[in-house]
Amino acid sequence: MGLGYFRTAVGFERQIAANRTQVWQFNGTNWVNITLGGSELSGADTDHVHFRTFPVSGIYKTMIFNGVNTPKIWDGAAATYSNMGGTPGVTIDGAVVGNRALLLQAPNRIKVSDVNNPEVYPAGFGFNIDLIDGGDLLVGIEQLTRTSAAVFGEETQWVIRAQPGMNPMRPERISQESGPMSSAVIIRYGSGVVYYLADDYNIYRFDGVHCQAVGWAMKPWITSNINVSNKRMAHGCYVDTVGKIFWFFPGKSQQAPNLGVHFDPRTGEMGRLSYGRQITASTRVRVIVTTTWDDIAGYTWENIGTTFPTWESFGDPGAERRTALGSTDGNVYISGVGDGSDGGASIEAVFDTPLKTYAGWPKAIVPSTFETFFSKAPVPTIVELYLGHTDTLMGEPEYQFIDSFNLANDQRNDVDVTPVRTKRFVTIRHRSVAQKGGVEWNGGLFVFEPEDIDKGPTGDVR
Repeated sequence: MGLGYFRTAVGFERQIAANRTQVWQFNGTNWVNITLGGSELSGADTDHVHFRTFPVSGIYKTMIFNGVNTPKIWDGAAATYSNMGGTPGVTIDGAVVGNRALLLQAPNRIKVSDVNNPEVYPAGFGFNIDLIDGGDLLVGIEQLTRTSAAVFGEETQWVIRAQPGMNPMRPERISQESGPMSSAVIIRYGSGVVYYLADDYNIYRFDGVHCQAVGWAMKPWITSNINVSNKRMAHGCYVDTVGKIFWFFPGKSQQAPNLGVHFDPRTGEMGRLSYGRQITASTRVRVIVTTTWDDIAGYTWENIGTTFPTWESFGDPGAERRTALGSTDGNVYISGVGDGSDGGASIEAVFDTPLKTYAGWPKAIVPSTFETFFSKAPVPTIVELYLGHTDTLMGEPEYQFIDSFNLANDQRNDVDVTPVRTKRFVTIRHRSVAQKGGVEWNGGLFVFEPEDIDKGPTGDVR
């Protein structure tokens, strides 16, 4: 139900995973239960577990929230976590702003800690901020800058700013757009910008000044495919290796997330995701990535020196940023580590060119040739090509298989698409199944002839 990561003050890596009732930490070999006896969690499938780091007197600690139980806190060294001291109250999510912990609590309260101490909560109005004039329920919170945080309701977006004086925080309602689908879909990108998958199935960008919908390209697909009953299970994370934000949500009739979308904050590129496992939690972590014995399988003493001439060349044992994924089977997976396959299984990839009328809206096209360009693959990799077409845009395109080719061969991939006759809206689909990915498309050339669309008796284009 949640994944977390922090480094202790002396640099030890701490990867943490929470299920519905317990919290575990990975010691480099095994997962060790750090749940305090008599103080287990009791969340349900939609109660995401969040971890927020707070340095206290030189010791880095992680605060643990799930919206159901009293918050927990762990210093990265003790055998178990502890119940958070003071009177924090049941907390959905939290953030650290201006050396204080901000706790988001149902239905509309932000609770503020003392300076430099997340286990002391002074009484009084200035430390219990009720955001009541929005008239909605609070959903989640995320740090914007060192002195500000974004707070999201079901239909409102706020900024909480640190300030001097008796009231340590000042709230300001910024906009009234659709709020996040859950507390776990709120993703900070860089400094001062937050993206989230909204309850209206769009994606929004919030920078503390403006809240703007940016996910129109995928909104219809999300709307058509999400399981509304379980949409609160949705979550997301930023994936460093590809520079994109991934969001996960349950598909129709699914009880846990198996579909998703990705969004590139730099370019606005979007795409669809499908998973062979049901992914219930995600986060960014640092893991030790280096060469193992399995990585040098196939080498001999005679040729290994060509690739690994010294012991140092086997790889830097330092930690690198990766993505951790948790699944319904209780396992944790790390992406970007290993042989590139999905646990030894092949990975299916499908991508389409935009569906449009390439000759202009009053013209249909007569397909002739499609020349597609890929980087050569080191191992046999088959790519199938389909041409999709529709004349009405009233449903999914109809796809017709055209040809297939092997990316390991040094050849031109000229594809005859004349079997598909006159169509108005077309798209080219590529499909590959590769055990270790590595499929790199470099573009294509589509050759066709335009043709006038049939006209009515008045000469107007129908």
